[in-house]
Amino acid sequence: MIQRVAILLLFALGGTVPGFAQGDVPVQRIDSLVSAYHDARLFNGAVLVGTGDSVAYATAVGDANMEWDVPNTTSTRFHIGSVTKQFTAAFILTLVAEDTVALDSTIATYLPEYPGPGADRITIHHLLTHRSGIPSFTAFEDYESRTMRLEWEPDSLVTTFAKRGLQFEPGSQWSYSNSGYFLLGVIAQEVTGQHYAAALREKVLAPLGLDGPIGYAFSEDIIEREADGYTQTVWGYQRAEPIEASVPFSAGMLYATPTGLHRWTRALHTGQVLPDSLYEAMTTPHSENGYGYGLVMQSDTIGGTPVSIMGHGGGINGFTTSLNYTTPGDYTVLALDNTTSGSTSRLTEGIRQVLHGGTPPSPQPSVARALWPVVQKQTVADATARYRTLKQERPNAYVYDPTELVRLGDALREKERPARAIGIYEFALSMDSTLADAYAGLGLAERALGNDAAAESHLQMALDRNPALEQAQRALREMGVEEGTSTVTLSPELLERYTGVYAAQQRPSFTLTITREGKQLYGQATGQARYRLYPSSETRFFLKVVDAQVEFTVKEEGVPQLTLYQRGQEILFTRTEESPE
Repeated sequence: MIQRVAILLLFALGGTVPGFAQGDVPVQRIDSLVSAYHDARLFNGAVLVGTGDSVAYATAVGDANMEWDVPNTTSTRFHIGSVTKQFTAAFILTLVAEDTVALDSTIATYLPEYPGPGADRITIHHLLTHRSGIPSFTAFEDYESRTMRLEWEPDSLVTTFAKRGLQFEPGSQWSYSNSGYFLLGVIAQEVTGQHYAAALREKVLAPLGLDGPIGYAFSEDIIEREADGYTQTVWGYQRAEPIEASVPFSAGMLYATPTGLHRWTRALHTGQVLPDSLYEAMTTPHSENGYGYGLVMQSDTIGGTPVSIMGHGGGINGFTTSLNYTTPGDYTVLALDNTTSGSTSRLTEGIRQVLHGGTPPSPQPSVARALWPVVQKQTVADATARYRTLKQERPNAYVYDPTELVRLGDALREKERPARAIGIYEFALSMDSTLADAYAGLGLAERALGNDAAAESHLQMALDRNPALEQAQRALREMGVEEGTSTVTLSPELLERYTGVYAAQQRPSFTLTITREGKQLYGQATGQARYRLYPSSETRFFLKVVDAQVEFTVKEEGVPQLTLYQRGQEILFTRTEESPE
C-alpha cells in the first residue's frame, strides 16, 4: 500500500562499486553503516551517495529475487512509491511553464464533470501541497482488501474518493492525500491527451535521458532488472501483497535505478527541469511541516553546521525509498529497498550524519525477532524471561519498546496461536497500559478463541485509547457491536489554553509545538510534520497517524506541562512559550 511521507526500509550484503570518485566522502564509514544495517536485517537494496554530478559511493546488498538468490545491483529497478510525487509535481509545473495549466485554476477548469464537492474551489496549488481537503483513498477501510487489488479506470477511482466529501475547507489545513496526486495525473492526461506515463516520459524523462532508468511500473510489463517486493515479518521475509498499477498511478507507481534518481536529483536542483520561478515554488514550504510541491524541506544542525535537506520518502507494497538532496556539500543521498522493514530513512539520516562529521546511532533490530524462536518452541514465560535477560545484559542490542512485543503478538495471531499471543499482549500492557494496538490484539485473539465477551471488552478498551483504530472498529462491526467511544468537543477557549511551545525535560532541544485552528488542536514535533490532535477527554488527546497520546497537566495558573505517551515511553514536556507564531 502507499504509505505516508517519509516512510523507511532494510539492507543486505554487498560492496562498493569500483571506479567512482570518492573525494572527501568517508566511504569506509558509510560502507560500515550500510553493512551494519544489513547485518541487523534492516535493509535489503541499494544505496548511493553523490557529490554534485559524481557518484562518490554506491553499493547493492541482498537479493532482488529471494526465491532464486538473484542479487540486487546498482542497476536494479526498484518501485519508489511516493517519491513519484516529485516527478508528478515537476510534470505539472512543466505544463504550467507551457501555459497549459495554471496553479490558481481549479479542478473544474480541467475536469468539469468532477463528482465531488469543492471542484470550483480546489486549485492545482492545493492539490500539489496536500491542502485540498480531499481524503486520501489509501486510508479507506476497504483499500487493502479491495481497492488496491482491482484494475481501475481513472474516473471510477476518482468517484470513490470524491463522493466521500471534504475533510476541511480547501487551503485551510494540511493533510497528506494520495487522492490529490492521483487527480493531478488525471488532469495531466486530460490536458495532454496522453496516458500519464507517456506524457511524463515525453515531457520530463526523455529530455533528460532518463527514459529507461526511470519509468512507470505497469502491472503487465516485463521490466528489465526489476526487483521483487517483500514484506518483513518477525520470522523472516514473505512476498508482498500485489497492487494493481492503476491504483497508485501518479501518486506512487514509478520505478527507478539508483543512478537514475541521482541524475534526476541533479537535473532538478541545477535548473535543467524547471524555470527558476517554478523551481522556487516547488521548493518553498507551503505548510508549517515544510511541504512544498512533492518535496519536503527540512533543516538540521550536525556538529554545529546548519544543514538543509530537500527530499521525500516512498513506500509501496514490498518497497521503501528515501531520497534526499542536502546542502552544504551538494549531496544526493538515497536508499532503495525491496522490503518493508522501515529503516531506509534512518539509514539515509545516518549517512547524512557521517557526511557532516557526526556520529549516527547504531542500527537496532527488533527484539521480537530474538524472541520468536523462544515463543515458538518454548512457553510465553520463557519468552518474557528471555526479554528481561536481553534487556539487562544487552541493553543496546535491540529495540525493546513494548510495541515490538505487540508485533510479536500479532505474528503469533497470524500463525494461528492466539493463546500465546494473549500472553505476549498482556506482557506488553504490563509495561505500557496505553497501547491501543495491544488491546486490539487481545480482542482479536480472544475472538479467535471464541471468547466474544472478552473480545468486545478489549476492543472497546482499544478504542478508548485510540478511537480511530480501524482494526478495532472493523472487528466490532463484524461482531455486530456498536462502538462506544467517540471524540469529545472542546471549546476554542479551552484549546487555546493548551497552545504553546513545549520542551522535553530530558532533551530541551526537542520541542512539541501546539497550535489551534478554530476548534481543532495540532501538534508538531521538532523536524516532523504537523498532525491533528483529537480529544478523548478535556485533557487527553490522541493521534490518528500513529499510536500516541498527549495529556495536558491543568493548573489554575495555566497549562505548564504535557506528557507524550508513545512506544512505551512517557516523555514530560514543559511549556516555554505560550503563543507560537
